[in-house]
Amino acid sequence: METLHISIFVLYSVGISLVAALGSGLHVMYRRGVRRHERVLDDTYSQRFEQRTLVAKSVHPHLEQMIRRSKSVIDQVQRKADGPETTDALNQVSEWLAGAAGESDRALRSLESGSATAFNNGYIAKGEHAYTQTNSHHGR
Repeated sequence: METLHISIFVLYSVGISLVAALGSGLHVMYRRGVRRHERVLDDTYSQRFEQRTLVAKSVHPHLEQMIRRSKSVIDQVQRKADGPETTDALNQVSEWLAGAAGESDRALRSLESGSATAFNNGYIAKGEHAYTQTNSHHGR
């Protein structure tokens, strides 16, 4: 009877191949899991983004109207103000309110000009939300 001699090189090669195949399989499984979690997070984020956009579209007109009314009241009080300090303070508040009304108007126009999905897809594609602590869009 002959004895089958398998060289050590063949055994090592088979062992290394098995370990490499196992490692590759684990890596593929890990990546699939990560991709699945990314999809779930992006879907959840997209839904929340669309909800916030709808809320913003409904709130901005009322906010802008309230700011403009406040500015009108400040302007009326300013006409009756006595003293330069009061006038200066009211001028400053009036300027702030005018700026806030302009910002609110620009924000509303940008919300109405594009779809929430388009804004959101661009935002997710950049991956910016991954680096923020609050998923807020302020300052962007």
